Amino acid sequence: MNANPYQSTTRTEELSTERTVIIDPATGEVITIGARIERTMIDEASGQERRDVMNVVVPTADGKQLLFPYNEPLYACASCGAKPLVHAMQCAACGRFMCDACRIKTEAGIICRTCADKPWWAKAWEWLTNL
Repeated sequence: MNANPYQSTTRTEELSTERTVIIDPATGEVITIGARIERTMIDEASGQERRDVMNVVVPTADGKQLLFPYNEPLYACASCGAKPLVHAMQCAACGRFMCDACRIKTEAGIICRTCADKPWWAKAWEWLTNL
């Protein structure tokens, strides 16, 4: 049996972990957007101690990086609820924000999956009432 090449054989002790979070003001949900992990590794062969600091930035639901999370407006997808979104597009029909997965391109513009799934008579009724 071969040893796992991705598993470290050195003893590791985690010293501290700091999470960077944002709190959704509407629901109060805590969303982790990054972390700083500090740990000590001891090489058993030489007995030397090595400190390792790792900074992790979690990508958003739309695949972007939150570089300045306190200055950027964040959105949630109205169709699937994916969040946080940094560069969300608005639906041409209803104006709600949507992620890349829920975007559908039509001749009227880019609309969300919810508006695209409406039956034709509901779309016609909305069109007639908005005249």
